[in-house]
Amino acid sequence: MMINKKLLLLILLFPLSLYGESFQHLKKEHSAPFSGYLFSPEALAKVTVEKKKDVEMCKIEKEHIEETCKIQTDTTSQLCERRLKLMDDTYKIALSEKDHKITELQKQVGNKTWYLVSGIAIGTITAGTIVYILK
Repeated sequence: MMINKKLLLLILLFPLSLYGESFQHLKKEHSAPFSGYLFSPEALAKVTVEKKKDVEMCKIEKEHIEETCKIQTDTTSQLCERRLKLMDDTYKIALSEKDHKITELQKQVGNKTWYLVSGIAIGTITAGTIVYILK
């Protein structure tokens, strides 16, 4: 029902807004100098008040929608920031664990260069033996 009133108001006020110069006050005995709609002063006042009311309602609804969108945007932004911080913290913890594991492994290997020297020596002896046997 409200939509019908708004549609009727739009239909009635649209010609008035386009042709403002065609709006004239008429006395009872006079005929209209143009074709169009005839409003009594009370009807014109009612239409004008309803138009202003609709404009104010639209402003209020617009402000409400803007505030709702702002709240949703702020909430989404805060959620994204918290997720990013959580991911950053998780990355830092994983990196710290890997660094700790690398340090542990380096300590276990330590200064055991004799493993390298003995591996080279055993490899050389084995290769020499195989070459000698095959000749």
